[in-house]
Amino acid sequence: MLHDHIKWMQSLAPLQLEALYVNTFDWNPSCDLHLSNHILPEDDRGRGDVLVRLLEYYSTYGWAPGARALPDFLPVVLDFAATLEIEESYIFLSSADESIQILRNNLSEIQSPYARLLEPVLYRSHFLSPISSGVSV
Repeated sequence: MLHDHIKWMQSLAPLQLEALYVNTFDWNPSCDLHLSNHILPEDDRGRGDVLVRLLEYYSTYGWAPGARALPDFLPVVLDFAATLEIEESYIFLSSADESIQILRNNLSEIQSPYARLLEPVLYRSHFLSPISSGVSV
């Protein structure tokens, strides 16, 4: 799947890829890569609490996202998960499962080629869902 996606990307000009990315993730709120936006309204005060809790969680591992990215930005979440032991990573990702599933569904609805890239993340988080029930980040 990843190999096919890379081949597809290589078949497009860089400007085409940039335009597709911007149209998909920047101009389409339903495909926002900030995971908390999929479960909380943008003006919800609880979103700030979620972001602070994520930063605190990251800091317990001595990790911090780059200064320009919010802690719920999917690439940041995946970067952090990659620093964890496998089982711990699965448990952490399962706490974001609802948001990632919504994002994947929204990407599928617009027939985005990016939708399939979320399947391995969801598969791994579902793998440990039974043992991680009650664990929230």
